[in-house]
Amino acid sequence: MTWLGYTGLSLFADYLGAVDHWIAFCLLVYTGGKMIWDGLHPDKEKPQNATSSLTVSEILILSVATSIDAFSVGLSMACLSREALPGIVWPVCVIAICSTALSIVGLALGI
Repeated sequence: MTWLGYTGLSLFADYLGAVDHWIAFCLLVYTGGKMIWDGLHPDKEKPQNATSSLTVSEILILSVATSIDAFSVGLSMACLSREALPGIVWPVCVIAICSTALSIVGLALGI
C-alpha cells in the first residue's frame, strides 16, 4: 500500500503542488474539530471486558485502517523532494519487514 500511494501521487505531484497546503490545512482542521467535538460529547459506550476478543469484522476493519495508513505514508513520501528521498524501494522494504515482524510478535503474545 505504501508503494501504491507513492506511485499514485507521483503521477499527480506537479499538479497538487499549488493546493497541497490547503488540503493539509483542511484535514488538520477536520481532525482537530472532531477531537474537540468528541471531547465535549462523549459516547455512552458500554465498557469491554479485559478478556473480550476481537470479532472477524473488527479485525477486517482494523486491517483496512492499517492499509489506509500505509497508503497515506506513501502519499507523503511522494510529496517529498527527490533529493530527500531518492527511491521508494528501501522504505517500502523496511515498512514491510517491520509490519510483518510486529504482526507475528503481536499474534504470538495474543495467543
